[in-house]
Order: sequence, then structure tokens, then C-alpha cells
Amino acid sequence: MKKYLMLLVGLCVFYITTNAQVQVRVMTYNILNFPNPTNADAVGSDANRVQAFRQVVENAGADVILVQELKSGAGADLLLNELNANGTLGKTYNRAPAFTAYGPSGFELGNMLFYNDDLLDFCAQEELPRNNTAISPTGTPVRTPRAISRYVMKVVNPTCVDQQTDVEFYDVHLKAGDGDMTSTEIADRDRRVLGAQDLMDFINALTTTTNIIVGGDFNFYDESVAMEPAYDEVISTTNANFLIDVIGAWTRNTAGDVGKFTQSTRSIFDAYGNGGINGDLDDRFDLIFFNSAVNTGINDVTYVGGSYQTFGNTGVALNNNVLSGSSPVSTQLDEMSDHYPVILDINVTFDPAQACNNCTPVIATFPANPAN
Repeated sequence: MKKYLMLLVGLCVFYITTNAQVQVRVMTYNILNFPNPTNADAVGSDANRVQAFRQVVENAGADVILVQELKSGAGADLLLNELNANGTLGKTYNRAPAFTAYGPSGFELGNMLFYNDDLLDFCAQEELPRNNTAISPTGTPVRTPRAISRYVMKVVNPTCVDQQTDVEFYDVHLKAGDGDMTSTEIADRDRRVLGAQDLMDFINALTTTTNIIVGGDFNFYDESVAMEPAYDEVISTTNANFLIDVIGAWTRNTAGDVGKFTQSTRSIFDAYGNGGINGDLDDRFDLIFFNSAVNTGINDVTYVGGSYQTFGNTGVALNNNVLSGSSPVSTQLDEMSDHYPVILDINVTFDPAQACNNCTPVIATFPANPAN
């Protein structure tokens, strides 16, 4: 918080200020085909899952939540209403105004950002263009199946609400699967590359002092270039705004990396009627990256060392499910999704000499279901 010294000179009061600092916890969470109002399973019902979502968010203390596999704007409202109506932390949450879904009818999925309205102001959002294409074996151009969502936010100085610091959040859900090329389709890993290229084309055009945080379900199976060229696409230092994976390399289905894994929370396929895979904990699909500006703190936003974690992953053993661990919200994690969330903290420092820079919100709008 901001500290100050009050000086009395005659009838005037002067304030000599020192830097204020705010800590913001960022979460990414694949919430598994939410909502599903026709599901008759009591555990998998929307009513039960919104409570599980709130308890996970509150137990993690998240201020910014990037979600994937949201199916409707109405579903976003259900989650937001639960956070605010039944919240126990005294925080007021809000959400990005626009929602865009991708996919065939009945299977549309999109992203959303929820945020602590006491700490952050919304400025703008957009879906990044899907410009990169590949040609399938049948001669058809293909793109990444879902666009990446960009949210421009300002973290607010609690002692000077007009003094704010920009942070850009990017919400990613790349192509799932580990299938190789077929007679009709390019390999899943190559389609992930297209999404990674869309991301890097966009953020490389930004200044290197832009504070960039990228989270989501990347569906990366490994960090090797041969297995996952899309991973190398985002971390390569040939990029102007290359991304940093602070906990680094991993190998799937390996006991030594179990603490990094994010899927699956479950042992039973489609456990509660909303889809979701089994297989227990053996893959690291969900990640949060940040750029060099956040790593160095050059523009008032700094990653808090050691804060990155797979939330709820107690590292019990390879191929165990979430109920095998000791997380206080293990039941909620199991019932909400087949993914664990990932969290990290950033510190935002405010210089008392910095001018006020209150943003004017700008909302980009998009078709409800863009062509794939």
C-alpha cells in the first residue's frame, strides 16, 4: 500500500509519497463445457458446479480468472453471480462484456475473463485474427479452431484511483489431441502451431515494455520442438515479445514432473455427465506465460518469484486423481472440471510521480460463431 508523510506548513497540507504496491493473483482454468443446463446428474449440474467454481476461485484467492470451454454468455453470468452473491472474501467481481464462441452448432466454446473489480478496471477486448493457415491433404485451408482473446486491463492504485497500470491478458485454447497427419487432416500439433503464430504475430507488434500475461489450455504434450513446435514458437527469443515459461521443461507421464501437470483430475471418463477425460494426472496442458517486461519489472509489473503453481495439485504421485491428494477443495476441483487451474502472482508498483491515465472502455464485438 502507499505510504505517505504529512507536512503541515501554515494552513497547507503537503503529502510526500512513496511507491504503492498491489499484488494480483492470476488464474487460468479450463472449466469443461460450462454450462450444461440439460445435465440431469446432480453432481454435474450447473447449480453444483457454480458453487464448486466459486470455492476454487476463493480458495486460490484469484483476482483475474481466464477461463476456457465456456459455452455461453449466460454461463459467464451464472459464474459471476455466484462469485458476488455467495462470495466470502469481500471481493466484487466483474467480467469482460463480450463473449465469442467457436465451433459447430451445439459444441461452441469460448473464453472469458473475470476480474476483481476492486483492483482492476476493464479497458478493451478483442479476438485476435486467425490469419495463419495451412493446407490440408485435401487442399482445404485450415486455421486454429478458436481465436485467442485479448483483454486490456488497468490495475488501480488503491490510494489514487485515477493512477493505473496497464496489463494485457491473453486467453488461449489451442487445438486438442496428439493425432498425426491423416489423408484428410493436418497433425494436431501443426494446427496448434497456427494458433501460436497468430498469438506471436500480434504481440510481437507491441512494444517490448507492454506488460503481457498469456494463460490457457495449450494442449502441449511436451516441450520438445519435434513433439510440440508450437511451444518453441512462443518461447523462442527470436520473438520481440518472446514468452517465458517460468517453471520450464517437462516430460509427460513422468513422475519427476508430476507437480507441473494439470490434467486429469479424474479417473472416470465423463464422470458427471459434462464430458471430461479420465487418465488421472499425467499431462501439462494448462500454462501461464509472461513476457520479458513482466519478468524484469521494467514497466511497473513484476512476476512474484515462486508463486507459479498448479493449484490443487498436491504432487502425491503420477497418475493419481485429485481426490487422492490433500487439497482443501479436492472435491470441488473434481466436480468442476477435468483440469486443474494454474495460478501466479504479479506485483504492480505505482510511482507517485506517474500521471493519472484513466482508460476509456472500448468493447470490440464479433459474430456469435465465426466461421471455422
